[in-house]
Amino acid sequence: MWLTFRAVKGESLYFQVGTPKTDKYKELKPAVAIVGPGLPKTSNLPFEIPHDMGAFLFESTDPPQAFYESVTDTNSWIHITKTIAVPKTGKYYLVGYFAPNGQAGNLFIAVGKIERFTWQDIVNVFKILPEIRAFYGLSGLPGWMNVVIGLSLIGLLALFVYFFR
Repeated sequence: MWLTFRAVKGESLYFQVGTPKTDKYKELKPAVAIVGPGLPKTSNLPFEIPHDMGAFLFESTDPPQAFYESVTDTNSWIHITKTIAVPKTGKYYLVGYFAPNGQAGNLFIAVGKIERFTWQDIVNVFKILPEIRAFYGLSGLPGWMNVVIGLSLIGLLALFVYFFR
């Protein structure tokens, strides 16, 4: 997984690398490389990077930390949590993969500490949540969403009865 971003010299980059919380992913060890200008030259990566860039490599070595996300009703393993200062202004890449040989699997990279949602995210919640849950091998909507839908239907029925009695 390759993510691209622009950063200004001295900015802090906070990120976490995680996977669905299953036995398979507890044993698979994700890694992430920060690739960009001003980083040390390296040949330890299992992929090519632009000749004018270097990289920091972070590999999962400690046991992962469990994390529960209540909105999506999903459980994750957080394998890597890091903050680095960007050494130069420019274009950077966050590259996530499974070390050492790029095994297949689901991993995510969360960037930043603040979640911000737009009105479009809220409008698309019924589309987005099933996609997120499918990433975790789950189907349907989270349980709390069924309660919201049920209460909404009861409210609409009450309004209908009130206006058309």
